Amino acid sequence: MTTPTAIRPLPPVQRPAWLTALLLPVLCGVQFIDAFDVAAMGPALPEIQHALGLSPQTLQWVVTAYVLGYGGFLLLGGRLADLFDRKRLLMVALAVFVLASIVGGLATSDTVLIAARFVKGVTAAFTAPAALSILLHTYDDESKRHRALGAFLSISSIGFTGGLVLGGLMAAGTWRLVLLVPAALAMILLALTPAVIPPPKTNDERQRVDVLGALTVTTALLALVYGVSTSSDHGWGSGSTIASLTTAAILVTAFVHIQRVRRAPLVPLTIFRRPGLARGNVTIFLLQGSYIAWQFVATLYLQNAHGWSPLEVGLIFTPGGLLTLLTAQRWAGQVMRRGSWPIATMGMVLMLSGTLWTETLGSLDNILVFGVATVVMGLGFPMSYVGANISAIAGARPQEHGLASGLFIASAQVGSGVILGLVATVLGRSVHPDVADYRAGLAVALTAAVLATVTCLTGLRRGAAPRHPKPWTPDSRAFHSYTQRTVFRPWPGTRPLYVPRTYRRVFESHTRAFPCLTHPGLEDRFAGWCAEKRWRAQAVSASPPIGRHLKQRGISYTEAGRRRLPGREAVGLVGTSP
Repeated sequence: MTTPTAIRPLPPVQRPAWLTALLLPVLCGVQFIDAFDVAAMGPALPEIQHALGLSPQTLQWVVTAYVLGYGGFLLLGGRLADLFDRKRLLMVALAVFVLASIVGGLATSDTVLIAARFVKGVTAAFTAPAALSILLHTYDDESKRHRALGAFLSISSIGFTGGLVLGGLMAAGTWRLVLLVPAALAMILLALTPAVIPPPKTNDERQRVDVLGALTVTTALLALVYGVSTSSDHGWGSGSTIASLTTAAILVTAFVHIQRVRRAPLVPLTIFRRPGLARGNVTIFLLQGSYIAWQFVATLYLQNAHGWSPLEVGLIFTPGGLLTLLTAQRWAGQVMRRGSWPIATMGMVLMLSGTLWTETLGSLDNILVFGVATVVMGLGFPMSYVGANISAIAGARPQEHGLASGLFIASAQVGSGVILGLVATVLGRSVHPDVADYRAGLAVALTAAVLATVTCLTGLRRGAAPRHPKPWTPDSRAFHSYTQRTVFRPWPGTRPLYVPRTYRRVFESHTRAFPCLTHPGLEDRFAGWCAEKRWRAQAVSASPPIGRHLKQRGISYTEAGRRRLPGREAVGLVGTSP
């Protein structure tokens, strides 16, 4: 019998060093623009309201339209980033983003502005997952990938806080700069993308797109956010609100059924079994919604009730923005070392404290106390965001990174739309909201912050498992039956080798022992057989030295420790004797 040998990779194409150095800044720039564009609109809302003569209900749609397009199309954008040319997808989306920003910046009516904001949200739904997928597929070295991922995730909080500050500065001149400046930044990135981003690998797997699933989930998300948003105009008992929410529920049910029966689903339901993904998405849904709602209420109150200019509102957010800028990258590194949920929980406690401070201590009328709250929340937001983001993405397989990032950002944007819609309903009860109405809006943000903190605490509890679980032993009856039925049968004479390895689940260290297979004199061939026949690219190293040993022989390995075999689910570890 011929034993397959390990597959050796093709030699990498050498690229100029300066192009490689620009790759991460370009990808981070895409993420920065997306976060900046969401936040910068907040301080400019009163100026837009006065310039275009918008009602409070119509003004809310300037924000909601962006969230609607962003959240509605993110799952489709994330899946397309996994299946097709990520570089081309990013370039097309950036080009449309530039055009929509220019149209919105020159708009003279609310209809044109809201439509442009919706298109910008749709394009952001494609740029964000495409940029993250390019990053994760470009950096092969694990340490470099972790550093790049930390920078990419931290730039979101920097862009969001920078948008709050710079948005006020730009709106002090004219609100149109809030839309035109991101267009100029996107044009620079679009010019750099063809040269900086490497071409996709020719052996990337291509699949069909689940068009029916994409249409179903996109329409469901649009109906959900639309139903919540229109409740401020028509009330929760109106026919349009009930019809929208009912449609959303029916379409979500249909989407789940479609994903179960499709061979190539848009969102494989098994992805929700990945550790940390569901909890990370719930956390960002509540965190983003709470922070956007808090910023929306505070901005309107300071400008309408106190007569502040957009510049003054931007300056009050400056201390928190600088704190985010200085600490975001540090928290990404702390997550790598200490785990996602301890950092995310501490961040949510700070976010909850800042929101509670503004709700109960009269800081809406005390600028000094309000400034302290912005500092506390400026520290807590990047901690929670980075922790939840890494938790949601780290457990996904490499071919699922685009989808996982799309799910995460979709959760953030849908959370923004839903919770902001609830706040708009509260503020829309009166033509001229008073302090009591603004406090009621803050109560909605506070409730979301409480729920997000509870979600983080459940993750912290899960992460408190013993760091040294008892490994299987050769005397274990379950292990003996398990291995004889699945793994050892094709290889007589193969013996179990116990090698402790660090299994990073959501970057939290848990030392475990897994069975590692070896055959005297045939280690390379056996590993090649596993990677080529059974596990394909899922051969996993038992320890860093063995991982390098396998990688040198052209065998790709990942952090995924389990792989389904015919009739069984086996541990997918192969390696050599140390």
